[in-house]
Amino acid sequence: MTANFRPRSWSKPAERQLEGNMSRYTATLMLALMSACATQADTDDSAAIDDFIAISDLHEVRIVRTLDDFDYDALTDRYVIVEARRDYYLVELYGRCRELMTEYADIQPDIRPEAKAIRTGEDTIRGCRIKAMYEIDKVQAMELNEIGEAPAE
Repeated sequence: MTANFRPRSWSKPAERQLEGNMSRYTATLMLALMSACATQADTDDSAAIDDFIAISDLHEVRIVRTLDDFDYDALTDRYVIVEARRDYYLVELYGRCRELMTEYADIQPDIRPEAKAIRTGEDTIRGCRIKAMYEIDKVQAMELNEIGEAPAE
Protein backbone atom coordinates (compact mmCIF):
# COMPACT_ATOMS: atom_id res chain seq x y z
CA MET A 1 0.00 0.00 0.00
CA THR A 2 1.43 3.37 -1.02
CA ALA A 3 0.89 6.50 0.94
CA ASN A 4 -0.25 9.67 -0.75
CA PHE A 5 1.62 12.62 0.80
CA ARG A 6 -0.45 15.39 -0.69
CA PRO A 7 -1.45 18.28 1.56
CA ARG A 8 -5.06 18.08 2.63
CA SER A 9 -5.84 21.49 1.15
CA TRP A 10 -4.87 20.22 -2.33
CA SER A 11 -7.48 18.47 -4.32
CA LYS A 12 -7.50 17.10 -7.86
CA PRO A 13 -9.09 20.29 -9.33
CA ALA A 14 -6.47 22.43 -7.59
CA GLU A 15 -3.69 20.26 -9.04
CA ARG A 16 -5.17 20.56 -12.52
CA GLN A 17 -5.38 24.34 -12.15
CA LEU A 18 -1.72 24.48 -11.05
CA GLU A 19 -0.71 22.33 -14.05
CA GLY A 20 -2.72 24.61 -16.36
CA ASN A 21 -0.99 27.68 -14.95
CA MET A 22 2.43 26.07 -15.37
CA SER A 23 1.75 25.22 -19.02
CA ARG A 24 0.62 28.81 -19.63
CA TYR A 25 3.80 30.11 -18.01
CA THR A 26 5.89 27.73 -20.11
CA ALA A 27 4.14 28.81 -23.32
CA THR A 28 4.61 32.48 -22.43
CA LEU A 29 8.30 31.91 -21.70
CA MET A 30 8.77 30.09 -25.03
CA LEU A 31 7.09 32.93 -26.94
CA ALA A 32 9.27 35.51 -25.19
CA LEU A 33 12.43 33.58 -26.04
CA MET A 34 11.41 33.13 -29.67
CA SER A 35 10.61 36.83 -30.07
CA ALA A 36 13.94 37.74 -28.46
CA CYS A 37 15.74 35.60 -31.03
CA ALA A 38 13.82 37.23 -33.89
CA THR A 39 14.50 40.68 -32.45
CA GLN A 40 18.22 39.88 -32.26
CA ALA A 41 18.25 38.84 -35.93
CA ASP A 42 16.46 42.07 -36.94
CA THR A 43 18.90 44.08 -34.83
CA ASP A 44 21.87 42.35 -36.48
CA ASP A 45 20.40 42.98 -39.95
CA SER A 46 19.72 46.64 -39.11
CA ALA A 47 23.31 47.03 -37.89
CA ALA A 48 24.55 45.49 -41.14
CA ILE A 49 22.44 47.95 -43.12
CA ASP A 50 23.80 50.84 -41.00
CA ASP A 51 27.30 49.66 -41.94
CA PHE A 52 26.29 49.41 -45.61
CA ILE A 53 25.09 53.03 -45.56
CA ALA A 54 28.32 54.24 -43.94
CA ILE A 55 30.65 52.26 -46.19
CA SER A 56 28.79 52.95 -49.44
CA ASP A 57 28.59 56.68 -48.74
CA LEU A 58 25.00 56.82 -50.03
CA HIS A 59 23.48 60.10 -51.17
CA GLU A 60 20.59 61.18 -48.95
CA VAL A 61 17.50 62.67 -50.60
CA ARG A 62 14.60 64.58 -49.07
CA ILE A 63 11.96 64.01 -51.76
CA VAL A 64 11.28 61.03 -54.00
CA ARG A 65 8.97 61.57 -56.96
CA THR A 66 6.62 58.65 -57.53
CA LEU A 67 3.72 57.74 -59.70
CA ASP A 68 0.42 57.44 -57.89
CA ASP A 69 1.68 54.26 -56.25
CA PHE A 70 5.06 52.70 -55.41
CA ASP A 71 6.35 49.28 -54.42
CA TYR A 72 8.39 48.57 -51.32
CA ASP A 73 10.25 45.63 -49.83
CA ALA A 74 10.67 45.43 -46.04
CA LEU A 75 14.25 44.48 -45.12
CA THR A 76 13.88 44.81 -41.35
CA ASP A 77 11.50 46.60 -39.03
CA ARG A 78 13.58 49.78 -39.60
CA TYR A 79 14.51 49.65 -43.30
CA VAL A 80 12.55 49.44 -46.55
CA ILE A 81 13.58 49.48 -50.20
CA VAL A 82 11.22 51.63 -52.26
CA GLU A 83 10.98 51.22 -56.02
CA ALA A 84 9.61 54.39 -57.54
CA ARG A 85 9.44 54.61 -61.30
CA ARG A 86 12.73 52.96 -62.31
CA ASP A 87 14.74 54.16 -59.31
CA TYR A 88 15.49 52.48 -55.99
CA TYR A 89 15.72 54.09 -52.55
CA LEU A 90 16.71 52.76 -49.16
CA VAL A 91 14.27 54.21 -46.63
CA GLU A 92 15.08 54.40 -42.93
CA LEU A 93 12.17 54.70 -40.50
CA TYR A 94 12.02 56.28 -37.06
CA GLY A 95 12.27 53.47 -34.53
CA ARG A 96 10.88 50.02 -35.13
CA CYS A 97 7.88 49.47 -37.39
CA ARG A 98 6.29 46.15 -36.53
CA GLU A 99 3.57 46.72 -39.13
CA LEU A 100 6.16 46.00 -41.84
CA MET A 101 7.08 42.58 -40.53
CA THR A 102 3.65 41.12 -39.90
CA GLU A 103 1.27 40.23 -42.66
CA TYR A 104 -1.90 40.57 -40.58
CA ALA A 105 -1.12 43.72 -38.63
CA ASP A 106 -3.53 46.61 -38.64
CA ILE A 107 -2.41 48.48 -41.72
CA GLN A 108 -2.08 52.15 -40.94
CA PRO A 109 -2.85 54.54 -43.77
CA ASP A 110 0.08 56.32 -45.36
CA ILE A 111 0.30 60.02 -44.61
CA ARG A 112 1.41 61.87 -47.71
CA PRO A 113 0.27 65.44 -48.40
CA GLU A 114 1.36 65.07 -52.01
CA ALA A 115 0.16 61.93 -53.82
CA LYS A 116 3.09 61.76 -56.23
CA ALA A 117 5.96 62.29 -53.77
CA ILE A 118 7.45 60.81 -50.62
CA ARG A 119 9.20 63.16 -48.19
CA THR A 120 11.32 62.56 -45.13
CA GLY A 121 9.99 63.78 -41.80
CA GLU A 122 6.20 63.60 -41.89
CA ASP A 123 5.33 61.06 -44.62
CA THR A 124 4.78 57.45 -43.59
CA ILE A 125 4.95 53.92 -44.92
CA ARG A 126 2.39 51.63 -43.25
CA GLY A 127 1.94 54.28 -40.59
CA CYS A 128 5.65 54.57 -39.72
CA ARG A 129 7.39 57.93 -40.22
CA ILE A 130 10.27 58.20 -42.66
CA LYS A 131 13.56 59.32 -41.11
CA ALA A 132 15.87 59.28 -44.17
CA MET A 133 15.97 58.14 -47.80
CA TYR A 134 19.07 57.16 -49.77
CA GLU A 135 19.49 56.70 -53.52
CA ILE A 136 20.66 53.20 -54.44
CA ASP A 137 20.99 51.30 -57.69
CA LYS A 138 19.52 47.91 -58.57
CA VAL A 139 22.71 46.02 -57.61
CA GLN A 140 22.79 47.68 -54.18
CA ALA A 141 19.09 46.84 -53.74
CA MET A 142 19.88 43.19 -54.46
CA GLU A 143 22.80 43.25 -51.99
CA LEU A 144 20.58 44.75 -49.28
CA ASN A 145 17.91 42.10 -49.90
CA GLU A 146 20.53 39.40 -49.32
CA ILE A 147 21.54 40.72 -45.88
CA GLY A 148 20.47 38.22 -43.26
CA GLU A 149 19.98 35.36 -45.72
CA ALA A 150 22.10 32.28 -45.26
CA PRO A 151 24.90 31.87 -47.81
CA ALA A 152 24.35 29.24 -50.50
CA GLU A 153 26.22 25.98 -50.04
